[in-house]
Amino acid sequence: MLGISLSFLSDVENNRRKPFDKDKIEMFAEKLGLTEEEKATMFDLAARDRKEVPSDIEDIMMYGEIGEMARLALRKSNSGEISEEDWKQFIRKTSKNQK
Repeated sequence: MLGISLSFLSDVENNRRKPFDKDKIEMFAEKLGLTEEEKATMFDLAARDRKEVPSDIEDIMMYGEIGEMARLALRKSNSGEISEEDWKQFIRKTSKNQK
């Protein structure tokens, strides 16, 4: 269904090959009926292995104003200006506002 061999899939699963690209992840998620959260996890894991921004959010993270703000916030977090508790409060607050 994905146009790959089982041995290739096994190599990806066992970190002998690089993770799937964006198109394969999208196809994989669709064929397996993954939730958006599960698909996001796949993008995150692939990006972590490649040491890059997850490809599903690359455009917004690297080329948009929101991305500029997110990178600034992450750098402030990295320098200790924003704490983990600050992030948790922000996420809780924005999650409540969406309901």
